Amino acid sequence: MRVTRAFLVLLLGALLIAVSGGSARAAITDVTFGNRAAAPADPGLALVSSFDARDELVAAASDPARDGERSTGIVTLASLAIPGTGQLLKGEKRGYAYLLAEIAFWAAYASLNQDGLDVRDEYEEYARDEWHYEEYVAYYDQYCVDCGMDCPEGCRPLAPYGTQEYYEDIGKYSVYWPWWELDGDEGVPGAEMSEDDLATRGDYWTMRKDSNRSLRNARYFMTAAFLNHIVSAADAFLTTRSAPAAADLYSERTTGLVFDVADGGAGLRCALVTAF
Repeated sequence: MRVTRAFLVLLLGALLIAVSGGSARAAITDVTFGNRAAAPADPGLALVSSFDARDELVAAASDPARDGERSTGIVTLASLAIPGTGQLLKGEKRGYAYLLAEIAFWAAYASLNQDGLDVRDEYEEYARDEWHYEEYVAYYDQYCVDCGMDCPEGCRPLAPYGTQEYYEDIGKYSVYWPWWELDGDEGVPGAEMSEDDLATRGDYWTMRKDSNRSLRNARYFMTAAFLNHIVSAADAFLTTRSAPAAADLYSERTTGLVFDVADGGAGLRCALVTAF
């Protein structure tokens, strides 16, 4: 039974090697082989022979000198949540660059987004004051409803009042431009729009373009912030995975078997030390 238990311990150790990646260590179990020689270890295990007392072995497995190290999963998730924090946990100062970039991206987003919304409020108020909605609706009801094939050139259904489609259409389509100023050319096929019509519409359209540009640039900075999360997490992951392994138990190999003499010299004892 003792030999069987020994092989189970070795099998468990091989499995833990495949899934472990951290630096917190604990002595999971120990097995006494009696006076028999230990079975050959799986080549994937780190074997450390010792004749120290078991308590010292377990203490070594939780050496506080390793407390500064963090598992691949922890540093990756930390940098994914807040860019740069994973690198800072590893003591790498470039984490500050990711962190400062995150602050800069979100500050730019907040500023540009607020500017865009403020100008949007301005052009919406301008349109309510300068574009004659009621007059266009009256014209449309008189000449365009049930007109069949004889509809005037200026008949175009208007988007619901106050929607963004409405605010876009009255500045975008020339059929609506005569209603920026009431100067007699409204709804007259072939009539040229006045300079006042074009000037008022031009001021409105400039405000719309300024608002849309600010909101678009704000989205670019939001996208950059999200990419900063991904790049920082990938950097933390790759840096941790590519760290050079030491030659002893305290290397990136986080699972190992530690042997010592059992109490009273009755046989050989094996302690499985792993990271989790």
